[in-house]
Amino acid sequence: MKKAIAIMPIVLLLACSDDITLPGAEHPPEEQVHPVDKDPVCHFDLTSEEDDYELLGEWEFVGFQDLKSGEISGYTCLARWAHAIISGYENNPWDYDYPLFLNLRDVAYSGNDPACQGWLQMETITHSTHYIACFQIFNADSLHFQIGEEHIKSDRNIYTFPEIDHHDNYVHGLENTTRFETEANRLYFYYDSDKYRMVFISMMKNKEEG
Repeated sequence: MKKAIAIMPIVLLLACSDDITLPGAEHPPEEQVHPVDKDPVCHFDLTSEEDDYELLGEWEFVGFQDLKSGEISGYTCLARWAHAIISGYENNPWDYDYPLFLNLRDVAYSGNDPACQGWLQMETITHSTHYIACFQIFNADSLHFQIGEEHIKSDRNIYTFPEIDHHDNYVHGLENTTRFETEANRLYFYYDSDKYRMVFISMMKNKEEG
């Protein structure tokens, strides 16, 4: 059973506050060039206007976006900061690198879940679990995921409330996705919510540049 703890609640709330400086966001030493006006753990550039990417590939989860305001919910950011802090990066958050990735592969599912036979294979990771699951594309913009019991557990046995909350909401969103949309290097999933959509950003360009 997962154990949950609320670590450093005041520090965690900083991740969603505009009035308090985030840990590590103070002016860096002269040899560093990190921008002090960007969140070192949660910042994503969602302004690209390049050609639309293909659905299949590697994506990183950004968060849940309000359909009316366009704002990204703070839940995922809070989970990222909780994971960064409990992983020891509270003093050097610019070095934190733990992408919440989604890999949609153009290969047949090769696992043991009977419900996934004949579907395509996918992998996705939260702060606690690495899932090996499947998905199926039904037409130009419709797809479904099957998230079963096949997974790799983290070696941690204690998780913060923000991490657990993110995990539950993320998996729920995938399991209830019915439609997708691509826009430049961004991928949107629409699920059983009339308020939010899930936002991903392509990891391929970062790989090419690296």
